[in-house]
Amino acid sequence: MLLDTQAFLWFESGDSRLSDSAKQTILNPDNIKFISMASFWEIAIKHSLGKLKLHITFTELLSLKGYSHLHISGEHLRFLNDMTYHHRDPFDRC
Repeated sequence: MLLDTQAFLWFESGDSRLSDSAKQTILNPDNIKFISMASFWEIAIKHSLGKLKLHITFTELLSLKGYSHLHISGEHLRFLNDMTYHHRDPFDRC
């Protein structure tokens, strides 16, 4: 499963806005949990602008156990280039 940036942050901080269903899916040991490097990019930008407070350091966030990092490839960028914008957040497109 590929976690959305906000779902990842809510899960790791214990935020009550994450649904119980989502929590159980993330906690399920049968699921491989991926975090995109684009999510870390988004977090770094928001944190450096003061728009996001982290409960741990950014370096600690990068090294959390239990997640596989999904690196950005040229194929990802080609796919991204063809996607439509549904709103102004460039990191949330599908």
